[in-house]
Amino acid sequence: MHNRWSNDDPNQGSAFHELVALPTLAPHLARPYHLPGTPEYMAAQANLEQASGTVTNDGGADTAATEGAGEQVDPDMLVNAHRFFVHVTLEWTERSKTARSTRSKKQEETKSTPDALEVLNMSRTGFVPAALTAHGYQNAYIPGPTSGPGMQVTWTGHAGGKKRAPIIQDDSDWDMMKAQLRQQVRRTKGKLDTICVTFDLDLMEGYKNRKQLLSPHGVPHEADQMELMHGTHVPSVATFSAEQVATGQAIEDIKASWHCDKHGYCFITKDADHIELNRFRLQAWATAILAGQCVATGAPPNDLLQAWVGCPRVSAIPLAKLVPRGRSGPGRTSSEVSTSDTTNLLLTTVVPMVTMMAHNITSTMQKSSRHRTPPSSPPRQSSPPPAIEDELQTFLNAFGRAKGISADVISDVHECLRDAHYSPDAIAEQTLLITRLQELTNLPEGQVYSL
Repeated sequence: MHNRWSNDDPNQGSAFHELVALPTLAPHLARPYHLPGTPEYMAAQANLEQASGTVTNDGGADTAATEGAGEQVDPDMLVNAHRFFVHVTLEWTERSKTARSTRSKKQEETKSTPDALEVLNMSRTGFVPAALTAHGYQNAYIPGPTSGPGMQVTWTGHAGGKKRAPIIQDDSDWDMMKAQLRQQVRRTKGKLDTICVTFDLDLMEGYKNRKQLLSPHGVPHEADQMELMHGTHVPSVATFSAEQVATGQAIEDIKASWHCDKHGYCFITKDADHIELNRFRLQAWATAILAGQCVATGAPPNDLLQAWVGCPRVSAIPLAKLVPRGRSGPGRTSSEVSTSDTTNLLLTTVVPMVTMMAHNITSTMQKSSRHRTPPSSPPRQSSPPPAIEDELQTFLNAFGRAKGISADVISDVHECLRDAHYSPDAIAEQTLLITRLQELTNLPEGQVYSL
């Protein structure tokens, strides 16, 4: 860059020369330094030219200027008014789901601005929307008042190229870039007329205009009024069926009526006993409400209460205590009584019979195996079968060891199944009632199938 050593030189030197070299080596030549392109710089250049006699006060020109075509034009003004064609590249990440994983792929698209721009006369906040007009996104993103969004600006002859181009983030970065671009224009004598700008949409989320719904590339999406974030739909009520919406509303009504300060949401009986409401129970209760079997402010159906009682996370509550809050009728209806009594009768009658049959079959197999033993071989010592009441505990202990389940969990499962009079052979017959076993044992669905 030019370095002056005389006050007769109207051109301003580099920042280092004006602010460091001259005040140190020639203090009488020091003068204020102004960034090129600013109004102060223009005024200072005009005053120096007038003081040096380049332009006379009477409106005439010196001998060098009179040979020209009239008034002298500031070369810096010509450089600042230089217009550039701007190529704008947008980059974003597209994610596609496969059967095994989610893959990410970088995409980009390049377009040019409709008109050439006087880049050296523009501010950073004015240039960003002007550059985004190449893709029609000038209203989709709003530049920050002090910094952002980040962008890369390169041109032919730029040191480092696109890969090593610095990120222009704030006004100081923008002024430095314009100073470098101004030097390149002078060096090429105005032949440089194209610059390239790159924006990364993945890093511009914070500058998005929230008043406008955007697609993955920022284009307004008016079909379903849903914001898209690089291929991911944001949930909307319109995407759910009428039944799902009604079920969700019923769940909200239940939560509003049965809020519990201790557990979150509980069905509270007349005797102030709590039955915690998890998402499975809320779903079942909401389905019963939609079927017209009950209401959110009352008690759930008796068959649901029968299924909920006995879970390890809920204290055992006698069914006689489960009276809907606010009702003082004579008791359960005949249909409710018949349903619960039938279930209890089946459990108490069938389970002991099946257990006895299993014990008899085991004894028969042991006897037959002893008869098949060759006389010449010594008799085998086999451990006696477990007692009938210990079969469930032995079975669950083996199951816990095979599946890596802790002893505390197995103890809770044993207590729950024992209270319901379940045995290993009875569990094997519950394939079609997997939900019932899951509610009793509180085990994950896969472990219940394994059980």
